[in-house]
Amino acid sequence: MKNTSVTENKEKSKKPFLKRVWVWVIIGIIAVILATAATMPFIYNVQTIILRVVCKPRDISVPQNYDAIVSNTVKSGEVSYNSIYANGYMDIISPKEATESLPLLVYLHGGYYVAGDKKGAEPYCRMIANEGYIVANVNYVLAPDAKYPAQAIQVNEAINFLIENNSTYNIDVNNIFIGGDSAGAHLSGYMGAYYTNQELSSKLDITPAISQNQLKGVVLLCGFYDMFKVRETKFPFVNDAMWMLTGTKKYENYSRVNELNTIENVTKNYPNTYLLCGDKDPFYTQNIEMKEKLEEQNIKTTAYLPITNKKKLKHEFQRDFDCEEAYTAMTMLLNFLETYSA
Repeated sequence: MKNTSVTENKEKSKKPFLKRVWVWVIIGIIAVILATAATMPFIYNVQTIILRVVCKPRDISVPQNYDAIVSNTVKSGEVSYNSIYANGYMDIISPKEATESLPLLVYLHGGYYVAGDKKGAEPYCRMIANEGYIVANVNYVLAPDAKYPAQAIQVNEAINFLIENNSTYNIDVNNIFIGGDSAGAHLSGYMGAYYTNQELSSKLDITPAISQNQLKGVVLLCGFYDMFKVRETKFPFVNDAMWMLTGTKKYENYSRVNELNTIENVTKNYPNTYLLCGDKDPFYTQNIEMKEKLEEQNIKTTAYLPITNKKKLKHEFQRDFDCEEAYTAMTMLLNFLETYSA
């Protein structure tokens, strides 16, 4: 009996000790994870993966007549624009059998500057090309692989390539538009300021590919334009994305934030503007502010900022072709391009 009791006591004494060891092992593992998570590279990697999964093009909406649009247009795919940065490729879409020089729209996809791809914008770009335009659907290096101003430099590189090869692609070099959605709208808005605001253009050590006279307009779809108020929109992940783009967690304190603050770089020379955003988009207030700034500077502006009627007009509603407002938006955009390319 005594031997059995001693054995039982030994077993009982071991269990609390083993429990203590595993507790400390678990605490140690958690401490390592938290210490790693506190570093910028770890957060960049995690958030980058999340955003690139979320923004990967899938279930892309197309209009009912899309097969006919595809038949009426042609695409030169994966054209290198000889960038000094990665991902410097574009698809050039044009009307089938186009022989005369046509206005050019340089289109920049969205995705927080961190994700997305030109593939997601292809149906939208084909719709525009089908109406008599050359559309360059451009990819650019994503953050945090490269930070600002890499993306802006690449847009200039792409435009420079298109100008140099205008005869190959039937481009009218005196009728150029720049447009995009979400982050691509911000980048387009920035480029509109870059080509028309000498103070801003002097901040980049590159030669502008075009003059302000060649730039006939910008197309800004569901974008953000005020870096000092974008945090207030509470758009999911936008603060992490701006951290990745600038390299500064509190990006409002970034040393070059004023360059990215489109609102403050709009001058009287800013291009004609097509501005679009739905009322259920967190960036709606940014677009109201941008519209007021454009009007203050007497910029010719076509604004479509509709209020929800039947279907909620969320972020990127202009590409949801189950939504009647998407067709209205496209009609207004085509009217805009026609008016200012004439």
